[in-house]
Amino acid sequence: MGYDRALKAICLEKTDRIPCAELVSNPDFERHITRIDPYHHPLKARLKFIETLDLDLTWGLFTGSSSVSNKPIGRLFTRGESSIKDEAGDRVVRWGAGTTRRWNWGEGFTDIEQVLEYDPLAPGKAKSTFWPSVDLSWTVEELAEQYNDLWHREQDLLGRSSLVMGRFYRTLFMWPLMTFGWRMFMRAVLYEPRRFEKLLDKFAVISEKVFKAWSLTDIRLMYTHDDLCTRQGPVFSPEWYRKHIFPWYRRFWAPLKKKGIKVFFVGDGNMDMLIDDVFEAGADGIWFEPYTNLEKVLKKYGDKKFVIGNMDARVLMFGGKKEIYEMVRRCTELGKDCSGYFYCVSTHIPHNVPVENIVTYFRACRELGKRQ
Repeated sequence: MGYDRALKAICLEKTDRIPCAELVSNPDFERHITRIDPYHHPLKARLKFIETLDLDLTWGLFTGSSSVSNKPIGRLFTRGESSIKDEAGDRVVRWGAGTTRRWNWGEGFTDIEQVLEYDPLAPGKAKSTFWPSVDLSWTVEELAEQYNDLWHREQDLLGRSSLVMGRFYRTLFMWPLMTFGWRMFMRAVLYEPRRFEKLLDKFAVISEKVFKAWSLTDIRLMYTHDDLCTRQGPVFSPEWYRKHIFPWYRRFWAPLKKKGIKVFFVGDGNMDMLIDDVFEAGADGIWFEPYTNLEKVLKKYGDKKFVIGNMDARVLMFGGKKEIYEMVRRCTELGKDCSGYFYCVSTHIPHNVPVENIVTYFRACRELGKRQ
């Protein structure tokens, strides 16, 4: 079963085939696989979908605006639409049968002083991303109880069909980015580095509490996310991350590692220049997009760490059978002898990818990924 296969892989034990950790938000493909309408029976469809495709690692069922529930959700988008305005007048983007959260980062911040005077520890300031019901002002023990309950709800529904991870989106870098927006974030770092460092430390207090809480739960694997890079590479110099980000990662992840919980880092863009730092900070595994050099990472860490991803949704979107098989074959040849390698279209499989191409992709993974 997928749960056991995923658990073996994150512990670097050989499995019968290369496991899958796909993030799919394509209702048409979900209906094609399950014969269940995901708009009318979203939870039933998703559970059947994961079981039918034998997806080993699950990103979550109850995660906020795109949560999978028992309630019909109806169609929010007409054919061809990819974004709409929500009830508050904010533009949101399609994500599967639902929408993304609001991404109007930095709204209301017009100068650096507003940024530097912001207190994330003030009541009501720190908001949860994956689970809006979670109040980050709670104590460690209160957070742990709620996280454990939410995680068990998902894992109990899936049973042995897939491994559900604990997860936290705003590890550290995402806090100022999603609070102030890129422009104000970068200006504050550039013009007031010392004052910004003190502000970043306040955000770190929240994250440290969250990771301590997760360490008190029953999870086996923890997802920890920060988009440190663009497709060209790091946003700031590597030295800036080594001074302000990675020391905090070591602190955040230490209680998880002490409990034997595996930690894997998720970050967009080209991570080539920061891979060593992420692993030195304590990550047991990493997920990255096709801009990062999979061959170099596996050559150096393939027998020490688990690695997820490197396949490209653009190939599924615009390629044919030949191109899709070539992509899967490339990753297979690099990862087949690495017990901790997972197939994953890292840029995720969105609603507008042709169903026949997704079918081809999963068929290629099944055919090429066998280890026996």
